[in-house]
Amino acid sequence: MELVESLYLSAGRKISYWCFSPGLAMKDLVDQGVRSIILASGTLAPLDSFASEFHIYLLLSESDFELRLENPHIIDANQALIAVVPKGPSGHTFNSSYETRKTADYKSDLGNAIGL
Repeated sequence: MELVESLYLSAGRKISYWCFSPGLAMKDLVDQGVRSIILASGTLAPLDSFASEFHIYLLLSESDFELRLENPHIIDANQALIAVVPKGPSGHTFNSSYETRKTADYKSDLGNAIGL
């Protein structure tokens, strides 16, 4: 299955059309005879909506998707930290613009900030 179609233009430019429908990827797996898939995420619920996006009910019988496990959130809000990190360890401002995102300083500070 081709999920990306590209058109090469002059001067080394390329236009790509991407298919972001998860249903096409799921169909490819079903067509290959895959019998079991384990998907784990904190953002899949509600599962009926998830199954609809993946076209599971169109590809499989509903009984094939009968084994589901949904658990409540396992962390409290006071266990999560959401913050903005404006600068890296060396003091360079984090700027992910097109002009700066590939510079050595940016990459180095980003890697050091996340502990790589």
